[in-house]
Amino acid sequence: MKWIKNLEFWCLVLLFVNLATAATDFYFRRTTLALVPLPPGQSLAGPPGITLAGRPPATAACHLVRYASINCGYCAPKYSRPWDDLEQKLTQKGCDSIIVSPFSGDFPLADNKTPEFRLAGVSTEFMRSTSFSSTPITLLVDHDWRIVWSHIGVVEQSDSQQALQASQTLAP
Repeated sequence: MKWIKNLEFWCLVLLFVNLATAATDFYFRRTTLALVPLPPGQSLAGPPGITLAGRPPATAACHLVRYASINCGYCAPKYSRPWDDLEQKLTQKGCDSIIVSPFSGDFPLADNKTPEFRLAGVSTEFMRSTSFSSTPITLLVDHDWRIVWSHIGVVEQSDSQQALQASQTLAP
């Protein structure tokens, strides 16, 4: 009789563990759904701020904007190969590359292969128009700061190809 009570107790414990697991899974799935990329065509308040040299980024045909931090594990160089390739291809097409970070001192490590504008100060209008909430986030915007392509998370090779396809719509 005692072993039946013991079995009932452990079944009840396992039931609570399953309920807690289901609730945690629901929470994280719901949180992930909130991470929707910014829609193409949305206008951003640009230019986004001033560079470390104290000037706004130069005017270019398009802008590749990356919201990243040295404190972000997914912004590390081992995850950044497709990002580096995308950055190199788009800067060769006349775009500029702008790095925005949560704080002015925590930029991700630079690869020094392509020139990047690292923003020391970001305008509040730009931050309101983007609502950046996690790192990394990548945006491709046109000359007038309208979003052409956006991605939340690590840029994979397929994402890089999508961004390059979207860049075909940009005026030279």
